[in-house]
Amino acid sequence: MTEPKKNNIADEADKIYTNLCKLYGEYFNYVREQKGLSLRELSKQTNISIALISLLENGDKLPRIETLIRLILALGIPFNEILGRKATGLEFSFNPEVTTKRDDELLRNTLLKMGCDKDDVKDILEYIDYKKYRKAVLSKMPKRIADKEI
Repeated sequence: MTEPKKNNIADEADKIYTNLCKLYGEYFNYVREQKGLSLRELSKQTNISIALISLLENGDKLPRIETLIRLILALGIPFNEILGRKATGLEFSFNPEVTTKRDDELLRNTLLKMGCDKDDVKDILEYIDYKKYRKAVLSKMPKRIADKEI
């Protein structure tokens, strides 16, 4: 009897990384072209080098979170499209008891450092609060009703 092959986590992680690079790259390229933006224009808006944007769009690299947020904001992509189920096949969960005011301050400071103005930061934080509230409300509804709401 032969022993079953053990999953090699490093190999699987490499495959996932490669697939995510390709998915993000194709999507960013598609959205940028649909908006009629050149690499140079996107670079000026985001303060990300043309070379890095090209690497990302070619699927050679994944962006750091700061770079990802800049691209999302510049391209007008909804955050949940990139950070939620569509990009990874996973759904992020929210536990209101775990979230603290410090998390909001950290996000606020990060967005301000990235060049977002105070109105944009306020809008983003209000949207996050709305999504937290909506998820909390839907979690308390009977499943058949909550499914219709989503």
